[in-house]
Amino acid sequence: MTQIILYISTAMERLGTSTTVAEVKEKDAKGLIRRNLDNHPLKDTVTVPDGGYTVVRFGANNPGKE
Repeated sequence: MTQIILYISTAMERLGTSTTVAEVKEKDAKGLIRRNLDNHPLKDTVTVPDGGYTVVRFGANNPGKE
């Protein structure tokens, strides 16, 4: 059975030509990544800008491994 997973893209930004994960985490820790949690589109594909980031949010229904 094919299952389509829908998610919301809450934030996306192009920062520069070479961006590190540490730079994105630092920006997030400072509260500089604004998330759109109210009026967001549902998507089934994601685009990550060159030198940037995309924040996605999705619901999972598996309990995980304990």
